[in-house]
Amino acid sequence: MTQQNPSQPAGRGLKKNQRRGALVPTLVVLAVIAVAIVILAQFWTEWLWFDQIGFLQVLRTRWVVKALLFVIGGAVMGAGVWASIYIAWRHRPIYAPSTPQQVVLDRYRASLEPLRKIIMIGAPILIGLFAGASLASQWETVLLWINAEPFNQADPQFGMDISFFVFSLPWWKYVTGFLMAVVAIAAIAGAATHYLYGGIRIGGGGEPLTRTARLHLAILAAAFTLLIGVNYWLDRYSLLSKGGGKFDGATYSDIHAVLPAKGILAGISVFVALLFIAAAFRSDWKLPALGVGLMVLSGLVVGAAYPALIQRFQVEPNAQQLEKPFIQRNIDATLFAYGMEDVEVTRYEAKTDAEEGALRKDAEATASIRLLDPTIVSPSFRQLQQNKQYYNFPDTLAVDRYTVGDEKRDTVIAVRELDLNGLEASERTWVNERTVYTHGYGVVAAFGNTTQGDGRPSFYQRGIPSTGELGDYEPRIYFGQRSPDYSIVGAPEGSTPWELDYPDDEAPTGQVNTTYTGDGGPSIGNIWNKLLFAIKFGDEKILFSDRVNSESQILFDRDPSERVEKVAPWLTLDGRVYPAVVDERVVWIVDGYTTTDDYPYSKSTSLESATRDTLTESTSTIQALAPQKANYVKNSIKATVDAHSGEVTLYAWEPDDPILKTWESVYPGSVNPIDDISSELMSHIRYPEDLFKIQRQLLTQYHVSDADAFYSGQDFWLQPTEPTQGENTRVLQPPYYLTLQMPGQDDPEFSLTSSFITGGERNVLTGFLAADAEAGNEAGKPREGYGKLRLLELPRDLTVPGPGQVQNNFDANSRVSETLNLLNRGNSSVLKGNLLTLPVGGGLLYVQPVYVQSSQGTKFPLLQKVLVAFGENVGFADTLDEALDQIFGGDSGVEADGNGEISEGDEIPEEDLPEGEEPDEGEAPEGTEEPDDTDAEEPDIPEAVGDAHERLATALDKARDAMVESDEALKSGDFAAYGSAQDKLQQALEEAFSAEAEIEGATE
Repeated sequence: MTQQNPSQPAGRGLKKNQRRGALVPTLVVLAVIAVAIVILAQFWTEWLWFDQIGFLQVLRTRWVVKALLFVIGGAVMGAGVWASIYIAWRHRPIYAPSTPQQVVLDRYRASLEPLRKIIMIGAPILIGLFAGASLASQWETVLLWINAEPFNQADPQFGMDISFFVFSLPWWKYVTGFLMAVVAIAAIAGAATHYLYGGIRIGGGGEPLTRTARLHLAILAAAFTLLIGVNYWLDRYSLLSKGGGKFDGATYSDIHAVLPAKGILAGISVFVALLFIAAAFRSDWKLPALGVGLMVLSGLVVGAAYPALIQRFQVEPNAQQLEKPFIQRNIDATLFAYGMEDVEVTRYEAKTDAEEGALRKDAEATASIRLLDPTIVSPSFRQLQQNKQYYNFPDTLAVDRYTVGDEKRDTVIAVRELDLNGLEASERTWVNERTVYTHGYGVVAAFGNTTQGDGRPSFYQRGIPSTGELGDYEPRIYFGQRSPDYSIVGAPEGSTPWELDYPDDEAPTGQVNTTYTGDGGPSIGNIWNKLLFAIKFGDEKILFSDRVNSESQILFDRDPSERVEKVAPWLTLDGRVYPAVVDERVVWIVDGYTTTDDYPYSKSTSLESATRDTLTESTSTIQALAPQKANYVKNSIKATVDAHSGEVTLYAWEPDDPILKTWESVYPGSVNPIDDISSELMSHIRYPEDLFKIQRQLLTQYHVSDADAFYSGQDFWLQPTEPTQGENTRVLQPPYYLTLQMPGQDDPEFSLTSSFITGGERNVLTGFLAADAEAGNEAGKPREGYGKLRLLELPRDLTVPGPGQVQNNFDANSRVSETLNLLNRGNSSVLKGNLLTLPVGGGLLYVQPVYVQSSQGTKFPLLQKVLVAFGENVGFADTLDEALDQIFGGDSGVEADGNGEISEGDEIPEEDLPEGEEPDEGEAPEGTEEPDDTDAEEPDIPEAVGDAHERLATALDKARDAMVESDEALKSGDFAAYGSAQDKLQQALEEAFSAEAEIEGATE
């Protein structure tokens, strides 16, 4: 017996144990409260975000529907499992036979009895939670089924409206599978309970099942087999969107063997279900067992062997004839589902011989050839227009068109966004990152088809503050692709601004400050919102900072794509988001697609694979569509995100699309009519890149519209790989925006283009595709012809070099390779720009800009050379005009003014010259002032650099001529002439190296 310590007061140990006993529940309660607050913070901050942006009904509808589905799914599954367990327990045998097996089960029952109620209730609840989550994940499927709009098109097999396959069939397939899972789990739970309590006895003689167990399990088995029959019946309709074969959709054997087989199997399933019901009232299980065997055998014979025999002995020997109508169904459905039913196909007898003056008829299109490569010149934008280290431009810039003066010009444009990574470590304090550096500033725009004399971009919108041809607009960029994850803006009226607006040397502090005046984020002016946002972002400074005041807003989820994705989760978004100055605001334009993978007979496509090219491979941002498959894609939505206010606006671009109309029924009022698009916004809408990429991939096969020819596949094409990355690359060449005039067009139009090559090892051009990307400038009405796909098919017996061959011709040309090798020596490197293809001069013209940049230190590419090709002819010169004249007999039919700017013999008026570009005479006319570049705040590049570039070009030309003389002297055996040519070459190289060293020294 333990004795109490005399020194210990009576009851102290008991009180200590009581305190310990109360501590654990207290900690549990506190933990539950903490978790609840964290969850509440996430939900409430989302609610505030959607409420502020004006799309609260989107969030509310989604949450309500998901909650209801979760409850329904959990209740159905939980109730089914609980009922099955309860029935088995409630009707357990009172006296189970005494057998060795039952003795063992008695021990288990005794050990489980204290936990029986917990298991009977807890297990169904736990399983129900998983089932509820599964059903809740189908919220979009449910909403589409409930709000389905008709396609008013019938499928070619059953004659049913397409909406059944797109909206109803996926829901019924899921419901059938869900109910099968409920029945199966309930049956397993009931059988286990029957066995545990003696309702099922294995061995020992006598009836293996009690009457209750027999009724219970037989009814569940009947329900399961009946659901199998329903699934077989629905599978009949799923055949029409089946993939994996030579073509998508139901084939001959599917229609004539699999389809009737599915019907037979569905009937057998119903018959077997009746056998199970009969067995419920009699103790003989032989008939249901035979029925199950019949189902399995029928599945093997009728469902598998019979279709395989039909395919092997009837279809394969006569496949082209038998599959013809089904291939035609696939072709017709695919062309419609991807918007390619009206492709204008033209046979193009492309010339390969360059004739003098051949481009005269295409002078306007040739004048618009874009020499500025948006994938290369970003470093030049940074060096010349970044201004401060905390600003930045994207790696790939956008191509658009703007009216400058009275002329619409192709433009390379970028937003000067805030980049906190540019700050020094000592500057990256919480106050700076969250309240001072809050936004970027302005856009920078350069002409696409010309550069300044030394190869720099010719900017017509530049500097801080932003000045140029675009006029006045709101330059502050609070919402962009590089914006911080969150910023806190706003201050009481009359307080001193603390947000950095832009640097200004004339300001007393070297900068101009501002206070955000928009309505871009939820208020955090009260302690409750401060607490919840502090929890959301894991940042306690939000609670204690004086910068967070009664007028403060918190800006988060600032990426344009992310904002559109949140307010329209039913859209698949284009990977390319581009800025535009519209109605004195900077907006981001986002293309949205309505998609499905259930359109009958249409070709299913991996969106990720179809949109992958050098642009998506070289960027870390969202430049590719989400990994998904679709066989129906429509550009139904054009969305804009205001870069200052963050306002998201959705416009119905294809208002008759049934999927769009269905979602408009789900979220009434969330999508604006196309009539609301202003004329200025319309002028910057363009044909979306990802849709074009998907279409060009499909057109490698589906340009063949005849079923017999499609089956043979001999005329299928390939997409060219990126020629500048070598012959072993597998990455595709991206499409390019260009202004060009296709056969059948009255005038050149802004277009999105790509080319096709033959299959196999030959890189020969077979087709050229252009989408009319010009939406016009009429408010609420796209220009007639927008989106028109025009395909030039080259004759099969004509050999026109493809992009790979042309790049090889460039690289193998001795004059080109020698010059580029010289430019690539020392501390400089050569960058080959995009290889553009244009149908001009009766043939196909290739144009490739060549840039040179320093290989170390400060790097920014300058346009120095232009490569062109027409047939097998190669031109290589400092300007596009000179290169064209080289291959078109000394006169291409157009004339160049400056480095790339082309006109039909007329000089460009001085007032139309880009800012900083001088007239051709070399000096400004009398009475004019030199352009003022002070606002641009470009790096100080000495004037001598321009002279050095000219000397370098002259020296390279001399070296080239000397090498040609050397080759001719060797061929003729004139060694004296060869020695003289080598001396000239050596002198030219020394002059080139001297000029290059001068350039490097001046720019360091």
